[in-house]
Amino acid sequence: MTTNIDRTYYDECLDKWGHPTGFDSTRNFIGTIPTGYCIYSKNRESSILELVNFKTILSDLGGEGEHVKIIRHKHWACGWIEYLMVSRDAPTELLDRCVEIARALDNYPVYDDEAYSNEQYTAVTEHWLNASMRERIELCREAGVSIFRARYYEDIPDKVFENLMNDEKFN
Repeated sequence: MTTNIDRTYYDECLDKWGHPTGFDSTRNFIGTIPTGYCIYSKNRESSILELVNFKTILSDLGGEGEHVKIIRHKHWACGWIEYLMVSRDAPTELLDRCVEIARALDNYPVYDDEAYSNEQYTAVTEHWLNASMRERIELCREAGVSIFRARYYEDIPDKVFENLMNDEKFN
């Protein structure tokens, strides 16, 4: 049971949902209009970091439930957006955790270093395994590695791996 408490502190610390851009209005949304606090969001163009943060924050909050919802919408520019929302009348323990998450992300953009590193590793490995021979040869050439290393699907040369990990699309 939720008691009648002053939510001013949470209103100041947490972001209430607002329109993503000036071109958005409630008419652009199909389904539920977000209400409450927007803890995190992702969209079709999200980076690995944003996808991992969304997933790990949702898990940390206990998944979807009475007070934690994922609100999904189509969007004119990026295709779709998902908002991780927490209701304003959620228990104070949950809202306190949301404040901790918001403050942690203000200081450092990675919510879970291990999960992020694992996802990057998986993405780079899959990229190498799915790359054509021509692409692998080019990756080896760019890294200053013998192009003959491109023949080994399971063994990414260290320098190629390092270059891919530093590539914007794997961050």
